[in-house]
Amino acid sequence: MLRRMARGASAGSGDDAFAGPRNALAGLAVLALAVVIGLELRPVGAGPSEQPDHLLLMLSQERPQVERILLDAGFDVDVEMLPSDPQAAVDLEDLIEVADERGFGFLVVDDVSNIDPEGLDFEGDPWPGHGSWVAISAGDLAFPHHVTAASAAGLGPRGASLAVLEMVFAQPRLDRGRESLVRRPALDEVLLNARLEAGMNMLDRASAQRRLSVEMELRLAERLTGDLRMTPILDPLAIGGALPLGPRTLLTTARAVEFVIEPDSSLEDVLEDMVSMRRVTLDHEGRVTAHEDCSATFGGRLSAAEFQSLRASRDSEFLALQRRDGQVQFYRASPSATCGYALAGSHRVSPGVDAGVVGVRGVLAGTELAGEGARVAFRAADGTTRVSPIVRATLRSPVWIDDAHVVVPGSDDELEPGVGAALYVFSVFDDTLVEKIELPEALARRGVSSVVVSDARAREVILSSGRHPTRLYLARLGREVTAPGGPAAASPESAASSSPRSPAGRDATERSPLDRRAHPVEALSLVWSSEDSYDLHVSQDGELLVFATAGDELREDHGVRSRRYQTLRIDLLAARRGELRVEALAESALNDRKPVLVPGGEFAVVSSRARLGVRRREVVTPRVVRLLDEFK
Repeated sequence: MLRRMARGASAGSGDDAFAGPRNALAGLAVLALAVVIGLELRPVGAGPSEQPDHLLLMLSQERPQVERILLDAGFDVDVEMLPSDPQAAVDLEDLIEVADERGFGFLVVDDVSNIDPEGLDFEGDPWPGHGSWVAISAGDLAFPHHVTAASAAGLGPRGASLAVLEMVFAQPRLDRGRESLVRRPALDEVLLNARLEAGMNMLDRASAQRRLSVEMELRLAERLTGDLRMTPILDPLAIGGALPLGPRTLLTTARAVEFVIEPDSSLEDVLEDMVSMRRVTLDHEGRVTAHEDCSATFGGRLSAAEFQSLRASRDSEFLALQRRDGQVQFYRASPSATCGYALAGSHRVSPGVDAGVVGVRGVLAGTELAGEGARVAFRAADGTTRVSPIVRATLRSPVWIDDAHVVVPGSDDELEPGVGAALYVFSVFDDTLVEKIELPEALARRGVSSVVVSDARAREVILSSGRHPTRLYLARLGREVTAPGGPAAASPESAASSSPRSPAGRDATERSPLDRRAHPVEALSLVWSSEDSYDLHVSQDGELLVFATAGDELREDHGVRSRRYQTLRIDLLAARRGELRVEALAESALNDRKPVLVPGGEFAVVSSRARLGVRRREVVTPRVVRLLDEFK
């Protein structure tokens, strides 16, 4: 009985033991059948199976740089154009259907402004705004469709193509950083990675360089702000300049430095193609408190290839913008205009010619070669030109000594080379008036490199002579010259509208009788001598003079001793009646040049040069130096 029960129990246990696995296998079979039925019944794309490395690129305009980078990344790309009618809306489902039927894994659109996503279910990024790019999964890679977007805001022509590549690789099927929800055959994954390896390497390189660029920007910002008395005006990664317009007011020109990767490129700084112009306002510490975009004033943003120079008259009443094609535009102060200036006229010179410096009457004065010597050309806003007589001299840049005359340092080519440096005075009103001011022999032999006006009424100028050492002289020119009828007889309008007298109307070799107008400088005194000084600038009242002073370091370079030019500091010289005092304004770790005093005497603006450490590239950016209280 017990044995039968035991056998029965054993038999029963054996039946139960085999019932479990059979039920499990049956359950698995049902589950597998359900999976097969589910796979058969799930939505599938039309046409051939979608390939993740096949893209349909729908463009609103030709974009060869984007197509090129996608091809270089390993994608198979077809390009089609969107409807050209900007008012016609395009149904997004129709575009996806085209991609689906042709086996494209993704649809990429360059501008969603006229794309209607109504009725389409998707996940991922929210539908972007005007002008943005999108990538959308199609066919077998959808259900639902996945959207990744890239904003076009702030993207330059170089940055756009890289942003598109990043946007495509952000799709889940291509994003290596995501865990796959569905196990795919390893071979398919290996083959896909092999085809897109170039694109992945591009993104890896871009990420590394962006990290480096951020580090470089932080280091550069630290260097630019490391001097307590000096305040940067532009962003750290920007190059440009600043033109003083008035007390605490500057006009800046700038180009951004972008670290962007293109196919087969190496790490280097890439300058933005456009030059931005802004009017900025400073507080009492020299910090920028407000800025105004001046693009509209100058006819829109200028490309770097167009922009040559922007100069202001000494009183900031006039501006002259010169383009590289020779077009010169004159602007005059107008409080009601954007950025405070309005177009006043234009002129044209030969490409490559420097139109010159602006006078307080809004006339440009520039030196040019002519015949067997040189002359000064005066150019007005109405397009007229007046030229001086030709002199047998090598002339440097002119300087407006008052509202009607320029003084030009030069050397007399009729004498022994290196001897005979002199100053030449030309009048904008009379093209026969030339005054030659002779310098003492010692100074004439050293030569004069630049002139700045210290006191226009007294005809006092400061001359920079030679290098190693550089000497600064205070000179009184004496014998004042006047325009016909006296300076008061001429107005800015008459100066700008006087009819030009062409040099072709007289013998090109004719020169004015310099011997009858030549006279020595009335007074000359040495005011400063240093190892090397340059870039002089004097305040409007003639009281303050700023300049940079530099020292030299000798270094070995491949066995050859070479001279390295390095700025040590910026010095401020106060030239007051009966007193001359030189004080250090700032000592900087950067290479600071071209100090310019801001009207009002609170600040000076300098151009600071700092190396990026990338192929010896330099960033040149303006900084504000706050003047010592005793110099204000």
